[in-house]
This record gives sequence, structure tokens and C-alpha cells, in this order.
Amino acid sequence: GRYCLVFDMNGNCNIFFGYKATMKDFHKEMISCAIGKKTKTDALEVLRQGLVYSMRIGDTFVINVDKSSPDFITNYTHDEIFPTEEIFDWPFWCCQEPENYMKIVKEEEDHDLLLNKKMYCMREKFQMVILATYTTDEHLVKVVNNIPHSD
Repeated sequence: GRYCLVFDMNGNCNIFFGYKATMKDFHKEMISCAIGKKTKTDALEVLRQGLVYSMRIGDTFVINVDKSSPDFITNYTHDEIFPTEEIFDWPFWCCQEPENYMKIVKEEEDHDLLLNKKMYCMREKFQMVILATYTTDEHLVKVVNNIPHSD
């Protein structure tokens, strides 16, 4: 598929992706949830919005988890907002069946680049990256094991 997991060993990838992709600092969303400023649903909505935008324009969507290891299998997933079991299944999500990805596109977002209503489609160049800061091999394994279909 066109999903990539990057372990940054020198701390420069977030700067690169900040200029060259649509990046969401999910580790900050997780902290906001932990201290009670946001709900998990709010945090997933941030990812959903970034994903919908990136798919529309054919951009690289980067989920920056930094030194955290979010559980995208059971904890950070939501059937209507950010269904990770489907999103991380490239053949299912990015196949020629728009209804697979349209389930997360809200009515007001259902337009193409020229704002033609009911014309939303995923661009072919869309790809997704999970960016993590490398700390230890154990952390690397934990990040990988918390992503659906990473086997």
C-alpha cells in the first residue's frame, strides 16, 4: 500500500513534513485528552479532518505520534469518525469503491477542489505516514503493534 511508518532518529522529519505534507501532531491531542482538555472523540476528529483534506487534494497525511505509542486498534478508533481498522487497510480504504472512505466525509465536506457539491473523491497521490521519534527498539515494536494491519 501507500502507507509508511517513519521512525525519526535525528528530529528533522517533523520539520520536513511540516512543509511538505498535512501533518497532525497527534501526541499533543493525546496529552490534551489525558489532562481533560479534550475528549478522545475530539482528538480523532482532528485526524478525520486532516485525512479528509489530504485525500481531497492528494497530499501526504502525516500522523505525528512523536514519542508516544497510541493504540489505534482498540483505544484511538471510532466507527464513524476515524475507523482505524478500515483506514489502515489500504486495499479496502483506497480501492475504487468511494463508499468505503465516504463514510467519514461530512455533507458539508462533500465537494471537489472547485467546490462542486457531491463530487468529493480521493486523489490518486494520497498517501499516509505515521511519524514517530525513535527512542528504543521496544518503543518501535510497541508503535508497530498498535497499528491495525501492520503485520
